[in-house]
Amino acid sequence: MVVPIVYRKNPPFQVSYDWTDSIANCGYIRFYGNCSALTGAKTLFLSKNSIDSSSYYSTTDQAIYTSSAAGDDIDKDFDITFTVPITVAAAECIVNFSRWEQDACGAAQCVVTVYHVTAAGVETSIGTATTPSNNWGSDQYLRECIKMTLTQKTFVAGEKLRLTINITNGGALGTMKLYHDSSGGLTLTDSIGRTIGTDITVDVPFVLDN
Repeated sequence: MVVPIVYRKNPPFQVSYDWTDSIANCGYIRFYGNCSALTGAKTLFLSKNSIDSSSYYSTTDQAIYTSSAAGDDIDKDFDITFTVPITVAAAECIVNFSRWEQDACGAAQCVVTVYHVTAAGVETSIGTATTPSNNWGSDQYLRECIKMTLTQKTFVAGEKLRLTINITNGGALGTMKLYHDSSGGLTLTDSIGRTIGTDITVDVPFVLDN
């Protein structure tokens, strides 16, 4: 008697976590904010890897900046599209980035939001946090560490996780910069004399596989 061939299903997708939190029962993946230089434009995105900037970039190309009318702000989106279903955990998300604030900006403030974005482009916030409004009294490089609690959300294939960083200059005329050089090619000295990097990182919690 011929034994029928049994076709096995593909094995489940295995997620590789950078670190885990056993108390919160979640695994963390670190994403880096990156920039792809295209003709006449820049494309911002999130990646598991830090990616080197092109050699022709100047200092200002490695920063998103504004210096226009009073009350103007920086509002930038960094996206990653998932190709398999994955669930963001109801746990703390940590975002780090460096920025420069001219004294003339007045009381600048940062709002950081993580969105679930459908394939049709519909945004739903799953977590947001706002820094204090400070007026430093001088030009300053600052390294921000922002922690927020996310709402649990399952992403299906084709949906995006979006990190939005918004910095407002408090209604004054001045220049601000948000750095996104994930390779750390630039180094800065912050307001208390530390050497800081120029990368954007976001540690996102995901539900652990059972």
